[in-house]
Amino acid sequence: MNQIATVSADLAKAVIVACSADAGRRLLFFKQLSFRGFSQWAAALPPRTLGMEACGPDHQLGASAGCARPHRAADGC
Repeated sequence: MNQIATVSADLAKAVIVACSADAGRRLLFFKQLSFRGFSQWAAALPPRTLGMEACGPDHQLGASAGCARPHRAADGC
């Protein structure tokens, strides 16, 4: 069950720290990537759940990573 099911991304000023888990919620990896590197990596993945902060330019990053349907948090950020 080592297939990525969920990706979580913490967006900082210069890098993104991403971690992924399989369907059983087992951690598969923890990576630090550039914004460009993250976009390229995420766009190459098959469809899956991708959670990230959703303020300001983060929406543009999500679109560049191939997110088809952005979801806004209840707080509206």
